[in-house]
Amino acid sequence: MDEKAKLDLVKNYLNVDFEDDDNLIKALIESGEEYLKNAGVKETQKNNKLYFLALSIFVHFYYINREETTKKFYTLKNDNPLSSIIQQLKFSE
Repeated sequence: MDEKAKLDLVKNYLNVDFEDDDNLIKALIESGEEYLKNAGVKETQKNNKLYFLALSIFVHFYYINREETTKKFYTLKNDNPLSSIIQQLKFSE
């Protein structure tokens, strides 16, 4: 999937229909991909629908909480859905 399609998919998940935050969302997508890679999700999973759901959950958390994350260290709260999806992606290949 190309970067524009990925951006559009995540923006749709976020219910964002303006372009003002595109650079921020792109940066969060890149961070989310790195997060999933470091969590053990393989490159081959990048076209999996669960991969995009996990990526969208990650971006959503940090997009919504962007002001708080700059003030102090925040981690994903209640990341059970994200953790569960990561586990499925890691073991579904």
